[in-house]
Amino acid sequence: MNTQPLNLDFESSAIAGPEQLARVLSSYHTVTDEVDPSFMPKFSAWLRTMGFETRIILTGHNQHLACSIGPSSSPKLRVAFVGHYDTVPLGAGWSYAPLGGEEVSGRLYGRGVADMKSGVAAMVFAAHELASEGVYSTIFIPGDEETTSEGMPALLESESYVFDLCIGGEPTSKEVLGDCLKIGRRGRIVGSVTLHGKAGHAAYAEMTPNIVHRLPSVIEALGAPWNDTSGGTATTLSITNIASDNSASNVIPGNVTISFDTRSSPRRCLDDVESEIKARLAQTGVPHTLCIIRRTSPYLTDTKEADGGPNSTGRNAKLVACAVQTIKDLSGVTPQVTCDGGTSDARFIAVAGVPTIEFGVPHGNMHGPDEFVEVASISLLRDIYVGILRGMI
Repeated sequence: MNTQPLNLDFESSAIAGPEQLARVLSSYHTVTDEVDPSFMPKFSAWLRTMGFETRIILTGHNQHLACSIGPSSSPKLRVAFVGHYDTVPLGAGWSYAPLGGEEVSGRLYGRGVADMKSGVAAMVFAAHELASEGVYSTIFIPGDEETTSEGMPALLESESYVFDLCIGGEPTSKEVLGDCLKIGRRGRIVGSVTLHGKAGHAAYAEMTPNIVHRLPSVIEALGAPWNDTSGGTATTLSITNIASDNSASNVIPGNVTISFDTRSSPRRCLDDVESEIKARLAQTGVPHTLCIIRRTSPYLTDTKEADGGPNSTGRNAKLVACAVQTIKDLSGVTPQVTCDGGTSDARFIAVAGVPTIEFGVPHGNMHGPDEFVEVASISLLRDIYVGILRGMI
């Protein structure tokens, strides 16, 4: 096994391409809310040496970066790249140092190399290469995508932006780079429903109707099929937790709370999804209180239906077709075009009507031990970004 140790940092002049930048980024501890305090100053300073203008803003404990390069006056194309530098916690079970930037047999290991420091590295070098060709790029790199996603909207609100298109760099590929291109994301509603009963002594069950016994009807109602596959993906509701309000083994609980996570088709309005949840609960006849904790808007770069505005079908269809052809030409793989998976910060630009796609490296056991990326795919990803944008000029 050939192991290449990390010998680079932002101060080094040896960052000649996206592979080296990905290794440097992966060597820094950037778990959300626990970021190495030297990371942002060093990264921002290095970007400025590359010709980028940088801006850093704060939300709570998190720093968020936006950097721009290219002709801001009358560019041929205005592009938004969306990434993030924060990661989930390092976790246990690693065979390689999670912050070591180790390259072994053509793979780079480390927390965040797939999700999504390799994508950030590819974006930086793609934007740098295209700046001389008349493309003005702004790369958004928030530091809380894995948690609250407050950074991306804060960056957008800090200045006025106009974009012709947006590319998100989340790890969309599944097995090999190029096998999946996302043109949308599902909406999300996270909530809980508390079923109200009456607490009592378990020894006198005949005197206290047990609210727990009403759970099956509620779970069945919430979990029933939605019969909705519009936009290429189905609407689903998953029960994620069930908890009662007591810990004693001889007490019938007074309340039981069911937590759920709904992912809705990108063509479906979140208000409609919430209304259906309420209707399903009402049909059970079980006394309850519904609490909506979080709502995340969907988006879809619709290539079939015009929206009637400046970002109508023509531009959407051109972007998707250009991306599919470029991916096929450069990777040899024809991508599946989907809207599945989780949410991403690219939605904050997409919902404003900007044609948006998402494309990145394979998952590489992201969020688990030994997260990895094939080193060769990092430069290939950069080349695909460049090819897509050249095709859109």
